[in-house]
This record gives sequence, C-alpha cells and structure tokens, in this order.
Amino acid sequence: MGKTLLSEEMAEQIERRVRNVWDINKAYWYPLFNCKRNDVIAFDSEYIHISARLKLLKEIFKEHRIETAYELKEDGSFFLISDFFEYEMWDKEPYFEVSECYWFDNNMDWIIYVSHEGTTTFGGEWLRSKIKEKWNDWRNHISWDIKNQDSLR
Repeated sequence: MGKTLLSEEMAEQIERRVRNVWDINKAYWYPLFNCKRNDVIAFDSEYIHISARLKLLKEIFKEHRIETAYELKEDGSFFLISDFFEYEMWDKEPYFEVSECYWFDNNMDWIIYVSHEGTTTFGGEWLRSKIKEKWNDWRNHISWDIKNQDSLR
C-alpha cells in the first residue's frame, strides 16, 4: 500500500474541487451541516466499526474497481492512496475514530466523511445504493441523517 503526501499546490486544487462537487462549505460536512446533495447517507460511526461491515464496504469498492483514493485530514494533510483495497482502514475497526477525514477519488462520484462527533457519511448514488442493499439493518443506524428518514416511514 502506497500513501503519498500531495504537494500543497495539488492538494489545494483537489480540495477546491471536492468542496465544490460535494457542497462542503464548512469545517464539518453532512450531517453536521446540511448540503445540497441528496445522494448521501449518514450513520452513527459505531455502526461502521464492525469487521463484517468493513469487509462488505471493502467489497463494494472492489466491485466498483476503486483502486486509488485521496485522503484529506482535518489537519490539512492530503494524501494519495495508491492501493485503496489494501489500506489500513479496512482492517482496523477503530480507524474511523480519527478526527474529521474525507476519502474520495479523482472521479468524485463517491465520498466518505468521518467526524469526531461520531458520524460517518457516504456520498454518491452508486455507493449509497450498494450500502442500503448490503447492510440490511441500515435503517436502524441513521439517527443523524435527515435526508434518508423518509425511507423509514
């Protein structure tokens, strides 16, 4: 697994783009602050911290052939992960307990956001749909999520 720190110039360009694409206008993102996107779903982070769930999530990314990804951390560090399937987050349940952090790729058709407030958000219609399909009990773990509450009624 390769993890490369991006240059400041490249990091700024990519960060501007991801913030524009995903309507990230504050230090925090959905569900802590609303966004215009409707293809998002936010969970209680404790729900994500189970090996079986992380394994299913990794399989979703493998099926979609996501091989590289960016990691943007709250402290401003910005990395390119060259082998996303082998990245440590898939094998370490507490990895999602980091401070604010985003993962996405160059296509920007998916995103993961983790907050230190105990939320994990997934964005992108294909990713949201797959998660709902593979995690049968997802409805019980979206207490922070206002955009998907309608599907509970």
